Amino acid sequence: MRTVRVTVPATSANLGPGFDSLGLALGLHNTVELSEIDAGLAFHFRGEGADSLPRDAGNLVVRAAREVFRVAGRTPSGLRVGLNSAIPLASGLGSSAAALLGGIVAANALIDHPLSGEELLELAIDLEGHPDNVTAAFLGGLVISSYEGGHLVYKTVTVQPLQAVVVLPDVTLSTGAARDALPEEVPLKDAALNVGRAALVVQALVEGDYKLLGEAMRDRLHEPYRQKLIPGYDEAIKAARSKGAAAVAISGAGPSLLALAEDEHEWIARAMAEAFEKATGKTARTWILPIDTQGVALTEMATEMPLTRPRKKAPAPEPEKPAPAEPKKEEAPAPEAKAAPASPVIPASGKPLSLGEAAELVRQRAAAERDAAKPASEKPESVQPDDA
Repeated sequence: MRTVRVTVPATSANLGPGFDSLGLALGLHNTVELSEIDAGLAFHFRGEGADSLPRDAGNLVVRAAREVFRVAGRTPSGLRVGLNSAIPLASGLGSSAAALLGGIVAANALIDHPLSGEELLELAIDLEGHPDNVTAAFLGGLVISSYEGGHLVYKTVTVQPLQAVVVLPDVTLSTGAARDALPEEVPLKDAALNVGRAALVVQALVEGDYKLLGEAMRDRLHEPYRQKLIPGYDEAIKAARSKGAAAVAISGAGPSLLALAEDEHEWIARAMAEAFEKATGKTARTWILPIDTQGVALTEMATEMPLTRPRKKAPAPEPEKPAPAEPKKEEAPAPEAKAAPASPVIPASGKPLSLGEAAELVRQRAAAERDAAKPASEKPESVQPDDA
């Protein structure tokens, strides 16, 4: 059975003043697997929300996949959906955008990629309702986006590496409630202030300027209205700044808070969690996350992956057998050493030698010493003269 796997990162949208236009992908991921089956729908969920996610046509992954099939004019016989989720639901970390993108990209791959990347993005934005989470999750990194009347404009921005502190209090806050809290109109001066600050947030992230970021990441369009829905908000913000956080903002629609700082991330996370617990009597979850710069990642497989089928245990290795002893080799007898030829000597007495004769004797002696120093195998066999 052919299966496709899609990994999608979490996202933090708005980043303070960048309402519905700034999105940052974070290193926390959902994995969606999709395969075609003979009929109906089959589900296998693990991780965040596994017990509460819909197991019918209302599931976001299924809705997104079927939209791709509709646009492409294809009708699968049935679908098996696997989801391994690390992004908490209704947290302000883009869980719905991740589910929609996972279904859209997986379905497109399952039917051999009839839709382009731009078409997939626009389809996901139409389903999500706004572009910030979707574009950042799809492309990775920091993305500026605008979508109106079916026309998408976006730009990825390379920023300095950073660690983001994410704190999720134990608060139930639906996206609908967060949207309903916003006013229909805002003062012009507030809108103008946000335009300038959103541009400064981008520049501060590009340069890694935390002082500028602290000045810029202040919002007047949505946070003043949404912070009232998050018990312990003021205490957590104060605690984060007391430990060195340069900027703190509501992540997406909340209730998660995003804190950015140059260092001391663990102390900031701990202080914020303790502030929430002290104010509400409930615990808060924390993460310290890098930027995800890859965005959506797709893998196509020929068979199912462990997400939808238990992994078999590897057989226990057999005990190693001792290696057989090598047979002893009989040592060959050492070759008998041949007697070295006698070195010529200069006679001590007798007829005196001429200079030529003495030189010849010295040459013969040196040659004999060289021959004696050679190994036996390199020495020439001596030739005995024929008997007279």
